[in-house]
Amino acid sequence: MMKSGIRKQMEQREALSDEDFVAQVTVPEGTTLAAIALRNEMARLCKVPSEALRPSDRQHDLQRLIGEWDLVQFVMVVEETLQCELPEDKELPYPFDLRCLWWKRRGPDTFGEWVEQMAEWANKTLEHICA
Repeated sequence: MMKSGIRKQMEQREALSDEDFVAQVTVPEGTTLAAIALRNEMARLCKVPSEALRPSDRQHDLQRLIGEWDLVQFVMVVEETLQCELPEDKELPYPFDLRCLWWKRRGPDTFGEWVEQMAEWANKTLEHICA
């Protein structure tokens, strides 16, 4: 499906509130606002309303809508939401598959999986910082 077709299909479906979105993902206590912020940032980059993003959306489709992206954008959104600075971490969950010559890192299949991974990463990182 072409970018415009994916975007149009997302925009035409029934809106999913933040509350319903969070109910469909499993995130640690205290990271709910970060999950919503990640959803808002992904929606902004995809140029769709945040209510159009579902946990079941395929990351491949979202990547096609975004084009250029930077993982730092998402980390900054989490930091701003949680009001703390998170350290650089090579274990940071990437939203999409990455390839570099012989090296490959598989990303999650769905948007919800990635939001869960990011929330878990932020929670673990905060526990380590505050310990």
